[in-house]
Amino acid sequence: MMERMTNTWLSKVPRGQPMRVRTWGGERQDGAALVETAVAMGIYLSVLFGLVAFCYALYTYNFVSDAARLATRYAVVRGLNSCKIAPTFPDCNMPDITPASALQTYVQNLGYPGINSTNVAVTATWLSATTTVDSSGSTLVTGWATCVPTSTDPVCNANGDAVQVQVTYTFPLNIPFWKNGTLTVGSNSQMVINE
Repeated sequence: MMERMTNTWLSKVPRGQPMRVRTWGGERQDGAALVETAVAMGIYLSVLFGLVAFCYALYTYNFVSDAARLATRYAVVRGLNSCKIAPTFPDCNMPDITPASALQTYVQNLGYPGINSTNVAVTATWLSATTTVDSSGSTLVTGWATCVPTSTDPVCNANGDAVQVQVTYTFPLNIPFWKNGTLTVGSNSQMVINE
């Protein structure tokens, strides 16, 4: 019985004519799949490229925080006594030279792939310990203040002083169908000079 119905239905389609598919409402939907695919792919690709840009931003933040720590360590080992220990040490006694340019060059030469070294900015600040004496006569470090050389204390990079380095990176944010712009990613690091 089933074969007879199928053969009867096929016999109503004229030979050489394409079968027409109709929906319940009787309207044709020949191009609907193409439009739906285009819309879905536009959304899918925007999310995909946005995810890639977000991962690249996290990678950039990792670079900036690592570069701040490395630059701080670079400045800390180049304190007041570094030239006495090793006279051929590059950039020894750092505050006497231009510290920002030496640290900028150091960070730009770290060689992270995908990082544009011209978008990196490095600033360094030398700090002096703020101390107080408690009732028992012990000296306590209560904080840090920006070091200003004076006649009584002409150096800012002696043992017990500190250095704070800030590294910022201007990250180009490019996501399709989104407003393009820049994102500034930054990190600070501070260490005490102990030679």
